[in-house]
Amino acid sequence: MHLLQQFAARNKTLLGLSVVFIAVNTFAMLAIPFFVAELINQGILRKDGGAVNAVVGWMVLVLFIGTVAGIMGSYSSARFAAAFARDNRKRIIRTVEDITVDQSDAFGITSLVTRMTNDNQNAQQIVLTVLQMVLPSPIMAVFSIALTLHIYPLLAIVPLMAIVVFGAATMVVLTRSLPSIQRIQQKVDHMTLVLRESFVGVRIIRAFDNSHREETRVNKAFKSYADNNIRINRNFALLSPVAYCLMDISMIVIIWVGSSLVANSTLEIGSVTAIVEYLSLIHISEPTRLDVRSY
Repeated sequence: MHLLQQFAARNKTLLGLSVVFIAVNTFAMLAIPFFVAELINQGILRKDGGAVNAVVGWMVLVLFIGTVAGIMGSYSSARFAAAFARDNRKRIIRTVEDITVDQSDAFGITSLVTRMTNDNQNAQQIVLTVLQMVLPSPIMAVFSIALTLHIYPLLAIVPLMAIVVFGAATMVVLTRSLPSIQRIQQKVDHMTLVLRESFVGVRIIRAFDNSHREETRVNKAFKSYADNNIRINRNFALLSPVAYCLMDISMIVIIWVGSSLVANSTLEIGSVTAIVEYLSLIHISEPTRLDVRSY
């Protein structure tokens, strides 16, 4: 974290551009349901062609701005993450060159190789994921709830309850998976060590006819790593069906209650459509696609 803070301080412009572009893209996504509601309520229901053309024009403008901001945000965040990984790799190499042989043996060659390759790549992926997925998620969720409250406060209770239930499910999954996640690095180091010893000692292994024993040892290391990751993925696989189930239930409730409000002339149909779109945006903001193995 300290290295990332130092790098961010040296690259404030690139980081700032990434945050600004991603925020603009997020707000553009949030604006579309509002325009859809205006299009239905002010244009289609009232058969006002001028209002339809005006709202469509604004939608096209917002869509263009959001698309450009999304492209620039992805480009700048990718450059920031790649530059961080490059500088971090250089720092690791310089540090390894300066340490003594005893210190190198204490760390272990396989551990140092893993730090420079796999761990550095994971750090790059984490930075990119935080900028492109984690950063927009709270903005999208909070503003979706706020806009739903603005349209009809009672219907905002539905997505709020869905978020609470999903948060509880996420905490349960994380609690169950955390011990396995903490063992990933140890198993990667052990797997790299076993492979390196097999490659370095291949002549001795053949000379003493230990190929079968070495194959069993390598397979055991691979199986241990695979079983650990399968256990993690099985736990996190529960999040996607939970999220989709909550979304479907919430959408059914909103459409059911919203249709009754429309029938009573309490709410316009365009507003119900906007709330459904905001519910979809809240579902998009839920972290069901994150690869926890990188963490």
